[in-house]
Amino acid sequence: MLDDLDDIEDSPIPLSSNDIGSIINSVKKEFYNSLFNYWDDPPDSTLLASLLDPRFKIIYRWPSELQEIAKNLLNEEYKEFNENNEIPEQIPQEVIQSSSTQSFLNKIFGPSPSQTQPSDEISCYLDNIRTPQAPSDVNVFQWWINNRKTFPTLFKIARKYLGVPATSTPSERLFSDAGNQITSERNRLKPETVSELLFLKRNTEYVNPFE
Repeated sequence: MLDDLDDIEDSPIPLSSNDIGSIINSVKKEFYNSLFNYWDDPPDSTLLASLLDPRFKIIYRWPSELQEIAKNLLNEEYKEFNENNEIPEQIPQEVIQSSSTQSFLNKIFGPSPSQTQPSDEISCYLDNIRTPQAPSDVNVFQWWINNRKTFPTLFKIARKYLGVPATSTPSERLFSDAGNQITSERNRLKPETVSELLFLKRNTEYVNPFE
C-alpha cells in the first residue's frame, strides 16, 4: 500500500520552463483583456476632468476619436452653463436705433477694436500658444483660481468635475472609521456626534482639539 502511494506522488511530470512561460503568458493575456473589458470606455466625467486639468489639456497621445468626444462634451457643458445664466436686460430703444447706423459704418470701415467679440473660452484654453500647458507640479485648483477671470465659465465647469475623487479609497476609509467608532459598546451615539468624531479623525493633521 505504501509503495502504491509512493508511485502516485512520483507520477506527475515536472513542468518545463517552456510550460511555465506559456502559463504566465496566458495569465498576462487574461489580465490585459480584462483591463479593456472594464475600462475601455472611460466615463464622461473622467474625460472632462482630464481635459480640464491644465497639465493634461493637450490630451497627448489620446486617440483622435476620444479627443473629439472629450471636446464635444466640454462644448455641451459650456453651452449648458451659458444657458443657465441670467437673461440680459432689454436693450434701450435709442441704442437699437443707433445700431443700424453703426452697422453701416462697420461694413465700410470694419468693426472697431472695442466692438470685436472676445475669443471663445474653450478655443483659448485649448490653444497651447495662447494658454500654455501648466507644469506637472502645478496646483491645479490654484491655477484655475488664478485664471478664473480669463475663463469664467470654464472655471465653474472645472470646479464641478475636478472635485470628484479619482478613486473610492477615501470613502472606503471613511466607512472603516465609522465602523471603528460605532461599536456594540457605543451604539447610542447621536449622528451629530459621529459626524464630529469622523471629522476630527480625518482632519487631525489640520485640527488639534487639545490645543
